[in-house]
Amino acid sequence: MTTDFAAIPPPPMPPMNEVPPYPVRLEVDYPEHLSRGLLFVKWLLIIPHWWLLSLLVWGSAFATFLSWWAILFTGRYPRSLFEFNVAVQQWSARVNGYAVLLATDEYPPFSLGRSSTGTAVLMVVLGTLCFVAVIVAYTALVVAAVMSHDSSSVPLRAY
Repeated sequence: MTTDFAAIPPPPMPPMNEVPPYPVRLEVDYPEHLSRGLLFVKWLLIIPHWWLLSLLVWGSAFATFLSWWAILFTGRYPRSLFEFNVAVQQWSARVNGYAVLLATDEYPPFSLGRSSTGTAVLMVVLGTLCFVAVIVAYTALVVAAVMSHDSSSVPLRAY
């Protein structure tokens, strides 16, 4: 018995003008005019930001680890850890908008808060958290770390 798949109607598609409610949204304004000479200097000017952001990313990773335990035992994401992680991501979005995306000539501020004049805006909405999803996510992380271990240093025996 064969099934004619052409006879099965496709599922209805959502309207294309609706934006799905994602918890993270990044908006970047289009630059109308950029300085040509500043393109060569931006990489040097951004070094202090990248240095500080590298330290903040380590702090964000530690805050994420702490929040995992808090979510595991309380079912809630601590507001202070959430706001710190979002602030680090917002700062990173401003710096990348300046140096990588070349979206603005305005030097990004050294601030964990929202920028009032920034062209890159990152918005994060804290949703509901699921205990099982936290366990599955970190189990997958541990499995991926174990599987990525380089076993080429182990000698193979040829029989």
